[in-house]
Amino acid sequence: MKQAKLDFLSCETRQVREKPLGVSGVVEPPPYLDFEKLLELYQSNEIYYRAVQVKAQFTVGQGWRLVDEGGGKEARNRLFQFLEDCNPNQTFDELLFQVMVDLECLGNGYLEATRDSFGKVGRLYHVSARNIKLLRDGGFVQTIGTQKRKFASFGGGETFEGDAGSPSEIVHFRKYNPSSQFYGLPDSVAAIGSTMGDILARDYNIQFFENNATPRFCLIMSGGSLSPKDKEELQNYMSNLKGNPHKTMVLQFPQGVTGEIKPIQTTPQEASFADYRKMNRDLMVVAHGVPPHLLGIIESGNLGGGTGQSQLQNFKNLVIAPRQRFLEERINRTIIREGLGISGWRFRFNEMDAEDELCRAQTDKILIDSGMISADEARARMGLPAREVEGAGENR
Repeated sequence: MKQAKLDFLSCETRQVREKPLGVSGVVEPPPYLDFEKLLELYQSNEIYYRAVQVKAQFTVGQGWRLVDEGGGKEARNRLFQFLEDCNPNQTFDELLFQVMVDLECLGNGYLEATRDSFGKVGRLYHVSARNIKLLRDGGFVQTIGTQKRKFASFGGGETFEGDAGSPSEIVHFRKYNPSSQFYGLPDSVAAIGSTMGDILARDYNIQFFENNATPRFCLIMSGGSLSPKDKEELQNYMSNLKGNPHKTMVLQFPQGVTGEIKPIQTTPQEASFADYRKMNRDLMVVAHGVPPHLLGIIESGNLGGGTGQSQLQNFKNLVIAPRQRFLEERINRTIIREGLGISGWRFRFNEMDAEDELCRAQTDKILIDSGMISADEARARMGLPAREVEGAGENR
């Protein structure tokens, strides 16, 4: 039977594209993606900061390997050499870690790719996501102060007036955002209210103790009022309490006038805000999907309905593994196949190890006792050499 020839030209999408917002040819991020505000929260809140660091480290910080898919030794050596020397000052691991931090903080990460004289990718550089915006007609623009630099999208072929030669290209890593086709959505957006509430509660308490733990006071009077001079003296006194909280004040009221100074509150807010901060902390943990003990929270969590080992396994399968697959596919498709022209080899991250040593040892014992693997195979799984068999040297 004769097979019908596929016409890929008819496979182009017919969807209506979202109309970008912005002026001067720039696509502005949505209002909820205030990059400066998100970075300010990242630098100000310990849970937010730690969650980003943990996800980035477990995603790209466990090492990587090259998987043979029939590419040959020469292609493997070329690819390995590129990944080892892709940046003159940083390792590939460092570049990916910076991209991951941007992805988790801002929903977007960028790598600049420059090509050699043969048209192949020769160098990779990290570009901070806080300074990058998309252009309406394709490509990207980096803005720092009054300086601007335009980049083509990777493989897009855009050119810009005034640029000498071909522009550098940007590989855009974007977390899916159902509200925007242009900019990604970080986990932190869902927890902005909780993060800001926690910071405000913390800062309120700091102000309380910066004032020598002196509560606010009010003056209750009856039978008359203070003269302007008395009011001024009272205000000056109250303003100077911070520097000298044990200073004595003497007030002289007019005849027939009585007054009493009472504290508005007498307990520090650290105690009264404890439950509020704990609620905010728990909501941030939920939004970021990181087991509490990895954030330094020493108590049972609710992620996955379990604790300890089950939390780690869920974190690996539901949070880390999808991020690794996403990055791997982009790296393999754009940088390796399109940028370097290398096929037959696949870049893979090493998986997060969520299995504890006791569980692994018990599993190996069961496999050895059942005859499914040998003791030497179990040792190899642990990275140990094979056992020395007595008399083996005489039989060689």
